[in-house]
Amino acid sequence: MKILIVLPQLRTGGGQKLALDEAIGLARLGADVTVLSLYPREETVFTHLAEDAGIPLIFLEKQEKKSLKLFGEVKRVVKKLAPDVIHTHLMALPYVLPAARATRARCFHTVHNVAEREATGMMRTFEKWAYRYCRFTPVAISPYCRKTVSDLYHIPEEKIPVVVNGIDTDRFRVTTPYAERPAFPFTIVSTGRMEEQKRQGLMLEAFAQFHHRFPDSRLRLLGDGPLRARLEEQIAIRGLSDTVELPGIVSDVETHLNQANLFLLTSDFEGLPLSVLEAMSCGLPVVSTRAGGTVDVLPPEAGILTDIGDLKALTEALCKLADDSELCASMSAAAVKEARQYDISACVKGYAELFGVIGN
Repeated sequence: MKILIVLPQLRTGGGQKLALDEAIGLARLGADVTVLSLYPREETVFTHLAEDAGIPLIFLEKQEKKSLKLFGEVKRVVKKLAPDVIHTHLMALPYVLPAARATRARCFHTVHNVAEREATGMMRTFEKWAYRYCRFTPVAISPYCRKTVSDLYHIPEEKIPVVVNGIDTDRFRVTTPYAERPAFPFTIVSTGRMEEQKRQGLMLEAFAQFHHRFPDSRLRLLGDGPLRARLEEQIAIRGLSDTVELPGIVSDVETHLNQANLFLLTSDFEGLPLSVLEAMSCGLPVVSTRAGGTVDVLPPEAGILTDIGDLKALTEALCKLADDSELCASMSAAAVKEARQYDISACVKGYAELFGVIGN
C-alpha cells in the first residue's frame, strides 16, 4: 500500500512529531510511505529522523506567502506517486484539494486541536469543502476533539474516527522512582512553546502565589517561543529570577521530567497534549486546565483539572499536592499506569487499521 503523508514543513512541533512517528511505524508494517513537505528542506531534527528511518522525503518550494503554483506542484506529485492513501496534517490540507478531486486515493486529515481553534477563516472553509466535496475523512485525536469536529462541520460523530496521540514510552519512562526524587526544592516542570495559547503568564502568577507559601520551590519552563522576552520581564518584576528556570529547547526532556515533582499545564486550548502524556509516563502528578483532550487522558487518580484561566484553582491545586507527599506518590503511580495505553505503537496501529494496512 502506498501512503503519502503531507505536512507544511518539518520544523519541530507536536503535529510534525506525530506524523513522522506515524510514517516510521507504518513503514515498519510494510507500507510504502512518502512524506511530502510543502516548504523547502531545513536541517531539522525531524528531517534527519525521517531520513535515518529510510522514509523518502519530497520538498516543495512554498514560501510564507500564499502560492497558487503550489496547488499544481502537489497535484503532479500525487499523479506521479499514485498513492492509495493521502493523509494531511496541520495547514497542508488546502494545497491537496485539487489533487484529491483528481485521484482515487482515500483521503484523511488529522485535526490536531479542537476544531474551532485549528481552522479559522479560509482554512475552515477549505476543511468544510474537503469533508463535503473532496472525500476527505476527518480524524480526531481524542473523543473530546471528535465532538468539536462534529459540532463545527455537522458530521455525525460515528463517521469521525478517533486515533489517539501516542508517545514513546520506552523513552519517556520512570528512571528515578518518585520516592527517590528530592522533596526540596519542590520542582514544578512544564514544557511547551511560549505563545498565547499556553498561558505561561498565568502559570507564573500561580507559581508566584504558590512560592510565597512554599519558598523552597522552583519552576522550570522547557521550550521557547515569541513570548519569551515578555515572560522574562514578568519573572524579573515578580522577583522570581532565582527560582524560575528557562533552559529553552532541550533534547533530554525525559531527564527533566524525572527530576521533577509535578507537571503543570495552563493552556486555554489543546488538542491532546503529548506533554501531559510524557509527564505521566515519567511518573509525574499533573495539574492542568480542562483544555481540550486533556480531560480524556488525565483521570482524577493521576492529577487535578482546573477551569481554564482560574488562577485561584491552579494555585490551590499546586499547594494541595506540595502539602501531601502521599497523594503525590499515589498520583505518580496512577499516572504511569494510565500512560502505558498511549504508547505510539497503539497510535500507529490505529492508523494502520484505518488505512487498511492491517486488518481490524
